[in-house]
Amino acid sequence: MRLCRLANETKALCRRLRPTALCGVLTLAMLMATLLAPRSGLAARVPELLVPARDRFDFGRYAEAIRIVEELVARKVLTSEAELTEAWRIHGLSSLYLGERDEARASFEQLLAINPDYDLDALLVPLIAIELLEDVREAKREFLEPIRARRRKLAAQQAEEEREREQRRQARAASRGSTTTARQPVMIQRVERHPFFLNFLPLGAAQLAQKRNGAGVIFAVGQSLAVAGTIITWSQVNSRIEPDGRVEPGNLEAARSWRQANWALFGTSLAIYLGGVIDAIIAYEEETVSLEVQSLAETGSRSADGGGQRQFFITPVAGGGAAGILGTF
Repeated sequence: MRLCRLANETKALCRRLRPTALCGVLTLAMLMATLLAPRSGLAARVPELLVPARDRFDFGRYAEAIRIVEELVARKVLTSEAELTEAWRIHGLSSLYLGERDEARASFEQLLAINPDYDLDALLVPLIAIELLEDVREAKREFLEPIRARRRKLAAQQAEEEREREQRRQARAASRGSTTTARQPVMIQRVERHPFFLNFLPLGAAQLAQKRNGAGVIFAVGQSLAVAGTIITWSQVNSRIEPDGRVEPGNLEAARSWRQANWALFGTSLAIYLGGVIDAIIAYEEETVSLEVQSLAETGSRSADGGGQRQFFITPVAGGGAAGILGTF
């Protein structure tokens, strides 16, 4: 269809020129240019309302194409810029090919009033049409300049609006991404170092420092009971001794029994203590590593509010030691 249109356009030009062999050469050259032209340039989409006019134009039925375009313009059904520019392009070229140069000029004026920077495709139209369009553009330069300025301003506004929409879209995407990331679990590794002297602390303190609470409670209760029994039995023995160091004959047997119980309980207390030391040394680790799963949001909130963690501690002080719970609230 495009080949027919180009051939008809070339024949129309040849009729206005002096018949020579150049016409045949010109026709062949334009046909070859059409075949070799990029398909993207030849496959421009035509608005649906203008398909009948474009079909007539492609087959060289220029008068019918003009009539269809004029009817569409009179009915005011062409509203978009693409429709109007294509309509006046078809009208102008059809008028030019029919030898109606003034009509073609008027059509090109309408076309440029819509888009002052519109250009005809040199591969699809003859040079005479391009020159006429440029003549109209130059003659109407003062009239077209305000239109061009308004189009540039509108294009800049549209570009700015598009940029703002893209920024908002990226911001929403980043917000969704940060929320998703904050909810993702992370692994927290905690490393604690333990002094060796803690293994020699009594009353299950060594086991508690190792976070072996069950063993710590057992050693603490057992040794506490043994120490308490040792103190009670010692007080019973001491209550039966007179100020001069003698024991009344009637209290001698009881004093001996309490003394034996006192030594037994003292030995038990010592045995429990030594057992606790041995148990602590066997389970001793210079450092322990613990893993905790948290979300990024939870980790950040703990950092922001000071943590809220608790830790049991035992530390030496002047004249002894101190134990307690250290925490932030």
